Order: sequence, then structure tokens, then C-alpha cells
Amino acid sequence: MAHTPVPYKDRIFRAIACLLAAHFIVMMGRPGLKTVEAFLIPSYYPTLAINYAIALIIGLAVKKVTVILDRGHEWYRDVWRRAMLQFFFGVVAVSILSFFLVWAYFLSFGQDITASGYLDFELPFSIALITILNFYYAASYFYLYPRSLPPKSSTGKLLIDPGIERATEQEFAFGRFDPQSLAAPESDTNAPFASSRMNGIFILETPTRSIPVKIKNIAMFFIYEKMVYAQPKGVRSLDECYLLTTALTDIEKTLDAPFFFRLNRWCIMNFDIIADYQYSEKRRLLVNVRPEQKIENGLSSQAAIKLYSINAERITAFKKWMSNTHYN
Repeated sequence: MAHTPVPYKDRIFRAIACLLAAHFIVMMGRPGLKTVEAFLIPSYYPTLAINYAIALIIGLAVKKVTVILDRGHEWYRDVWRRAMLQFFFGVVAVSILSFFLVWAYFLSFGQDITASGYLDFELPFSIALITILNFYYAASYFYLYPRSLPPKSSTGKLLIDPGIERATEQEFAFGRFDPQSLAAPESDTNAPFASSRMNGIFILETPTRSIPVKIKNIAMFFIYEKMVYAQPKGVRSLDECYLLTTALTDIEKTLDAPFFFRLNRWCIMNFDIIADYQYSEKRRLLVNVRPEQKIENGLSSQAAIKLYSINAERITAFKKWMSNTHYN
């Protein structure tokens, strides 16, 4: 099952951190030189540029490793396994990559890396920086997705289904609730979201926990800024929607509910929140949702139009679905 990556908005941070790291590595090779003096030496800048390029590659490698591990080995599911994988691929493997990049740099200038002092000073310093960068991504993950209670609506009530009495607030807070208790019979447990076929329960897979919710209480699943969200009914703020780790296509394949329809590449909508629809520009249909279901905070009007629009090739299927959909 595919997972959406965790959004690490760190481009500026990596650019600045890599520049500082490159500067310190260059200065380590010139111990008797002060920073101000280095700025006045023309040869300083080509050397800085090469080390900066290497640092950017290393920083990007650490991020790519982290994003890949986030998809398949989330921290909250098995923290020790994830920590070992992060150490091996994020620290050890990237450090080896760093060594070979620097070795290629020395080789291109006809220099011996073992006689330069790199193995004694710059290499340990680089490994320390790589380790710190891995800690930064781990800390960012726990900061962005703390293990806490599910989000609350404007009324202060939990957005989890109130009918699931076994899941108390304390159980969610301390991670003792097991969503498998609501799963389908054993013969169907190999299918993703198998519990969605039993009693109308759908398991929302978030970065920190699995949350059972009645399917009919979900307004829509949608993509916004490359992230997948689930909007519970009555929620009008993007911050109160659930950020999911499951691709929208996988949700569509496993969602056993005829009252949902895939409007476009970005939205799967519940029949119950549709007020009406009308033709718009470029032979498209624009679905108007009920006022109490509109996301007003965090979602721009242009993004909403994009979510609620239906292309010409899907209009016939949409109208057929509208005329044939009935709730139990």
C-alpha cells in the first residue's frame, strides 16, 4: 500500500546549513586562516562552491532516505526498527556516499586523500553533521505529528466516531486502543481497510495512529498540496481534517461505499454533502457542497474549485451515480 510522504519544508534550512557546513570544512583545511581573511582570497570561493555542492547532495540524500522510510516504516509503528534503519541508511550509507564524493574530488585534482588529513578531521566532522541532520528530521517528524488525541471540532468534541465506546480519550492518548478489534473476519483481513466492509467502519491511517470512523461520517477524501486528507462531516477547517498516509487511489480501490464518487484526481466525495451542481467553463461540472461542509479555513477558493470540478469525460458517470445513489 502506497503512503504519502511527510512534508518536510526544509529547503531554505538545508541551503543555509549546507553552506555553513561547506565553509567550516574549507576552513578546517586552512587552520591558520581566519574567516575574514578567507573572504579576501580568490581561491576560497571555488573550493567553497565544490564543497557546497557536495554538502547539498549529502543533505538531499538524507532527506530522500528519511522520506522513503517514512512511507514504509513510520516511527510510531516500530520506533526501534525505524531508528536502526535510519541509522544504517541515513547515517552509515550517506557517510559512505560522502566519502566517495570527496574521494572523487581529490582524485580529479590528482591529490591523495589519505595524505590530506581528511580522514582525521573533515570525515569525522562530516559524519557528525550527517548524524545531526538525521536527528533533525526525526525531531521534525515528532514535532509535526505528536502522539496525541484526535483533532477536535469547534464544539470541543472529538472527531472520532462517538459510537465506538471502547476507544476512550485515555486509550488514544497513551496508544492503547487497538483498531484491529474492529477489523473484518479473519478471512478478509489480508485486504487493506478490510474493516470498511463491516458495519460501515473505515480505518483512517494517519502518520501517528489508526482511527476508526463510520464511513457515512466522512465528507470527502482529497489531495491538497500533495498531501491526502479526510474531512469529517461538519469540519470547516483544514487543520481539523485528518492527514492520511494512504494514497487516494488506494482509498478509492478499498472504499466499499457506493455513496462515494471520485470526482477527479484530487477528490472522492460523499453523496450526502452535495447541494447541487452546474456547468462551468471548459465543459466541466462544478459541484456545490452544502454550506456547513465547505472548508473555509486553510483552503483557497481556487483550490476548492479544483477539488469540486468534474471533467467532461466523467460527467455521464457522475450523473448516473447521482441518480442511482441511495442511503440505507
